[in-house]
Amino acid sequence: MNSDAKYFRIGLFVISALLILLLGVLALGAKNWFEPKLTFETYFDGTIGGINVGSPVKFRGVPLGKVTRIDFTPNVYPEPPISSNNAPNKYRYILVEFEIKKSLIIGLLRGDLDDLQKDLNVGINRGMRIRVDMAGIAGGNYLEIDRLDPQVAPPPLEINWTPRHYYIPSANSAITQIVNSLNQTLRNLGKVDFDEIQKKMVSLIDQLDQNTQQFNVLVQRINHMDLAGTADNIRIITEELKDTSTRLKSDPSQIIWSAQPAPAKSLDNK
Repeated sequence: MNSDAKYFRIGLFVISALLILLLGVLALGAKNWFEPKLTFETYFDGTIGGINVGSPVKFRGVPLGKVTRIDFTPNVYPEPPISSNNAPNKYRYILVEFEIKKSLIIGLLRGDLDDLQKDLNVGINRGMRIRVDMAGIAGGNYLEIDRLDPQVAPPPLEINWTPRHYYIPSANSAITQIVNSLNQTLRNLGKVDFDEIQKKMVSLIDQLDQNTQQFNVLVQRINHMDLAGTADNIRIITEELKDTSTRLKSDPSQIIWSAQPAPAKSLDNK
């Protein structure tokens, strides 16, 4: 009996310790579990790779909530009957619902719950968007709420229904923007007439070759010129010009008559 009582007390002690630990965990997490949350939704017209139910929702790195549902908009908002006035694929987006703690969204918007969507619309007009972001090379993707420049923020997707929950428009992620830019660059490259460019390059090379040949001929002619003799002739001509200038200053008549004129006869000798 003593042995059984000993084991009973040990088991009771272990169970009590586990219950205390469990109650401590519940007490620490009770605030987060029972804190009121609000449901939001957004729509994406592109890939949301890496986003799953339970993925975090953040504002500039601060955790706000998590993703609670991923679906397609036609499953939630049935499409109108196909007619000549609407296209069947025009409003088919990816629907993402997520929860945010009420206290955090109120602090983010600096408003109240009386007209939360109105406060959201003010933020949307100022560039508030939600996009897929990457936590890092080793981390998963998450939804990031951010305030973009209103001048460059993409307009909200066109919809023909009233959202069931609070609505925040989406924006393409940085990765999607890079991929779209690369695709646009490739499309532009596909429009380039490389054959015409090649012909112009060949023509330019031929012209450069002709100019090079003409330059070589000119260099050869210069090399065959008697530059030393030309320099001597220029020196002789220069000396003669200097001598002529000196004579002109001292006796101009020698330049005009090649000799001094005879003295004039006196009128008295007649």
